[in-house]
Amino acid sequence: MCRDSVGTDGGKTPRVFFRHIRTRLITHFILVFVAVLAFVEATHIAGMPFPEYPGQWKHRKLEAFRTLSLVADLKKQQLLSWIGERRGDARAYATNPLVRENADRLQTLFHKLENRGAREADLWSAVRNEESFKALEECLQEIKVAYGVYSRIRIADAKSGRILVSTDIEDVGGVFYHPERLQVILASDTEHLTNVELPQTKGGSLSGNSSMETAARPVLHVARAIKDREGSACAVLLMEVNIDTIIKPMLASGKELGLTGEVVLVDMDARILHSLKYPLADGSRARPLDYHISARPVLFAISGREGVIEAKDYRGVMVLAACRNLVVTREMRWGMVVKRDRAELFKPLWDDIAWSLSVGVVGLLAAVGLTVFVARNITRPLLSLKYAAIRAAEGDLDVRAPTTSSDEVGDLAGAFNEMIAHVQRRNSLLAESEERFRLAFQDAPIGMAIVGLDNRFVKVNRSLCEMLCYTEPELTALAFVDVTHPEDIDKDLELSRKLIAGEISSYDLEKRYFSKHKDIIWINLRATIIRDENGAPLYYLAMIENITERKRAEFELRETMTELKRSNAELDSFAYTVAHDLRTPLRGMDGFSQALLEDYAEKLDAEGKHCLSRIRGASQRMARIIDDLLSLSRVSRVEMRQESVDLSRLAETIASGLRQIEPDRRAEVLIQEGLIARGDANLLGLALENLLGNAWKFTRKRSEARIEFGRIESNGDSAYFVRDNGAGFDMKYVNKLFGTFQRLHAAAEFEGSGIGLATVQRVIHRHGGKVWANGAVEEGATFYFTL
Repeated sequence: MCRDSVGTDGGKTPRVFFRHIRTRLITHFILVFVAVLAFVEATHIAGMPFPEYPGQWKHRKLEAFRTLSLVADLKKQQLLSWIGERRGDARAYATNPLVRENADRLQTLFHKLENRGAREADLWSAVRNEESFKALEECLQEIKVAYGVYSRIRIADAKSGRILVSTDIEDVGGVFYHPERLQVILASDTEHLTNVELPQTKGGSLSGNSSMETAARPVLHVARAIKDREGSACAVLLMEVNIDTIIKPMLASGKELGLTGEVVLVDMDARILHSLKYPLADGSRARPLDYHISARPVLFAISGREGVIEAKDYRGVMVLAACRNLVVTREMRWGMVVKRDRAELFKPLWDDIAWSLSVGVVGLLAAVGLTVFVARNITRPLLSLKYAAIRAAEGDLDVRAPTTSSDEVGDLAGAFNEMIAHVQRRNSLLAESEERFRLAFQDAPIGMAIVGLDNRFVKVNRSLCEMLCYTEPELTALAFVDVTHPEDIDKDLELSRKLIAGEISSYDLEKRYFSKHKDIIWINLRATIIRDENGAPLYYLAMIENITERKRAEFELRETMTELKRSNAELDSFAYTVAHDLRTPLRGMDGFSQALLEDYAEKLDAEGKHCLSRIRGASQRMARIIDDLLSLSRVSRVEMRQESVDLSRLAETIASGLRQIEPDRRAEVLIQEGLIARGDANLLGLALENLLGNAWKFTRKRSEARIEFGRIESNGDSAYFVRDNGAGFDMKYVNKLFGTFQRLHAAAEFEGSGIGLATVQRVIHRHGGKVWANGAVEEGATFYFTL
């Protein structure tokens, strides 16, 4: 017989079979507990027939179907309402008086030019320069930006189907629609929705300059005829919506869809109208309008029925789905499937089962442990351990708990004793750390101070005392406002207030201190606040760096800059004075030479006349050089104004001026439209004037001169260029091009002072850019610049 009793002498008889009894108790308890847990879990999942409890499996399935149905109804209503809004947009803008009037004017101009036999380039150039075109283009861009749902908006001529205006400038001039579809739109008094289709390239039935990425995405077109004042259709408005970009995200949104949820939209031929969320079963990606889904949920939706279904989707994965049939127009119907993976829907159930089993196992272990733990001989060591812990909490770290047994309680007492020893070691380390902090604080190379919340110095280090020429007792008897310059006190106090209030975590401030001898010392202050464990402020910690020398250097630098500006002003005055003094004798030389040629021509031989002509030419060339030098100096001195500059219009103005000077020149000047830059309009105009003037000058000997101005991509950046087919230059002299008075051609061959390109370089450098050139002899030259 197994006994567990206390002997007559008050001692304990040994528990010989204690281990075996514990094993039997634990085994029986586990068997009963597992049987009860299995019954409860089976009932929880599958239910019970008698009380008509359906169980969590069926309940979650019905709840999932209900949620999917609600989501499907909402998505259906949302999509139909959204399509109605797009039809309303087309109706509103097609009947807008401003749109109608400008469209009527533009198509009238288009037909006039077409009837006159205008060439394509001239025809569309005239159309783009028309105010009606610009007004319509601006209006369409505003619609596209304001609504954010249209990928492209276009207006086409009602008769020819040619695109007159588009948000994509490359579309202009393309063909808008198939003639049959165009007639359907023109014959309708309401909005026309086309079937979802892929956009085609320019020249096809659906014009556009679509990239490969855009062309792979299906679009929905909303079209309406634009009528003139007599009520006749003069143009067509087409608003294009990208299914993947707009409709797919709208349908896929909502937390009810979970991680695996998806909304699939198909037409009546079961073709997908947008890209699918997952790849197909073979790992490939289905292309919109190219892939027909044969899964049961989709076939259920396009059959005209609506409801819920559990079946495999296009991946072969079991899903729960709600199917809906959408009547978009009388001729167009779509099928919609809102689905979620069955594994995801029932994952919470499996998680609940796992959790309940975990709780059951934990409860089982706890009960077994409690059964084993409850014994009379455990309480006494526990009480001893308790009293030792109380004394340790009161601060007696020399206390130790008795370890009279080798069981778990004895281990606990040993662990407690190790913990107390560890606390003693930590306290010792903390004291050493505080000593190191004190030494680091005291010997820091910059000033350091601990300041109380009353703004008085509590502790200061040696560097701060030396900086301010105070002893430590003298400085700790003061507040920081006592040594702060009066003009800096308010700002410092305001930042301190924000620091205490928690509005900022620290602040840096340049301010002035007074030393003991009333010398001004500039310092850089960085202040933080130290708080207790509850977040209440205790004191400030300030780090103070002496920046007096730096401030003195900054002052000297400002003085130097002021002196430099004064010197530049004097040099500027000197340059203008010299230029004026030089112009007077030059004008005299030119005038007297001309007088000799006019009044004494009959007394001079050919050699004398030639000499006078050379004197006049040299004096005039010297005057031009003086003007160019003054212009070059002004480029460096003039104050820049940053603004938006239309470089295309500037270049056109300069080219027009060159044509007026030499109207008989046969020169083709090509200027790229829409080149806008940020910079100083006057300086950029000066640079373009020199570059285009050079191109005009060096193409003078060409019977068919060609000059281009445009923009290209160079090393990832935009670069502007001026290109000509003129005399060109040898690339081995390219480094001399932008130097002052550097000429690569004789003055008798091409006039010039050699300062123009130096002026261009200074203008571009002032705009933070660079300028360079490429060329070949008799093959033309190209000058590039960036801003």
